[in-house]
Amino acid sequence: MVWSACWGMMKKTAFPLLVILLGVALGFGVAQFRLRSAVWDPQSVQSVEAPPQKNTGPSPKVVVDRADFEFGTLDMTGRGVHDFVLTNRGDATLVLAKGETSCRCAVSELAHEKVLPGESTKVRLTWKPTDESGPYRQTAVILTNDPDRPRVTLTVSGEIVVAARFAPSSLVFSRLTPDQSTSGSVRLFGYAEEPLRVLDQSWASADTASYFEANLQPLSDEEIKAEPNAHSGLLVRVTIKPGLPPGAVRQELVLKTNLKSASKQTLPIEGMVGGEIAVVGPGWNPNTNVLNLGQVPRHEGARRQLLLVVRGTNRKNVQFQVAEVTPATLKATLGPRREINHGAVVQFPLTISVPPDGPPANHLGSQQGRYGEVLLKTTHPNVPRVRILVRFAVEG
Repeated sequence: MVWSACWGMMKKTAFPLLVILLGVALGFGVAQFRLRSAVWDPQSVQSVEAPPQKNTGPSPKVVVDRADFEFGTLDMTGRGVHDFVLTNRGDATLVLAKGETSCRCAVSELAHEKVLPGESTKVRLTWKPTDESGPYRQTAVILTNDPDRPRVTLTVSGEIVVAARFAPSSLVFSRLTPDQSTSGSVRLFGYAEEPLRVLDQSWASADTASYFEANLQPLSDEEIKAEPNAHSGLLVRVTIKPGLPPGAVRQELVLKTNLKSASKQTLPIEGMVGGEIAVVGPGWNPNTNVLNLGQVPRHEGARRQLLLVVRGTNRKNVQFQVAEVTPATLKATLGPRREINHGAVVQFPLTISVPPDGPPANHLGSQQGRYGEVLLKTTHPNVPRVRILVRFAVEG
């Protein structure tokens, strides 16, 4: 009875334990199956790249003597040329081909497209400077069959400079008086190895050339060294003499130099002459001394009235006279003198017209036609003449 009771109790406790042991065994088996599946999954094996196989056969090997070339300074108007040397240090034929280049650089010549082991060839690189001075860097690529160096990048770099330039680039007179001389100066630097020399000088506008004078003197060594990359230089001093008519001043000093790439240097000169005589009226621009009539209908013509205004101690003695009018289709007429503000100011009406039914004409100030012009003589001791430019075109 006791044994039966014990056996019964053992059956009751052994069955759950057996179930637990079977569960553990089954879980372990599933885990092993999953682990083995993960390790031996074909896709997992395929995702692992095999190490590259080293080429044990003959192959070329490209060596560049100097891939970066520093050319120093180059004139903006010049052209750079340099030969790079490529050598085949391998044991098979080296094959070369032109690749891409930067916008201003070009491989102008491959001496040989195939280079035998132990031999060398030249690659000529040419480049044109940019339109601005300053640092410069351009590249060109050579394609090769060298398995270790399929692309060779060749680089040129340096500084782009102009052969000569004015500093500042123009001369501006802020205030001019008709009865006094005024002077101003700029520096002309030469950046070429050859010293800068001025062979001749002239004025672009012959009408007012007699009122201008230019004097040139060499700069000191200290002044030249203060300008980066400069090798020589001149001080250019411009003097404006008394007598220019009121209004805008526009002139150019033209210097002929010994430098081939900078044989002509032009210095713009601007200013405004004020004084006791002024011109006012519709269509008149005092900054340019131009009266704008615009497009003139042929059968209608055009007419504008300006005023010549005189102030100062000479106002009561000043008289005007029409000295010259060009072209013949343009007319200018002076009116009677009149005083305003109890004689503090004197005025002279000036009528400028294009009569109707005139011939077609272009006087718009372009290359096809120069401005018309009205030249007045005066009795003013400091303003002997007044010049008025007229912009117009007669429609056909």
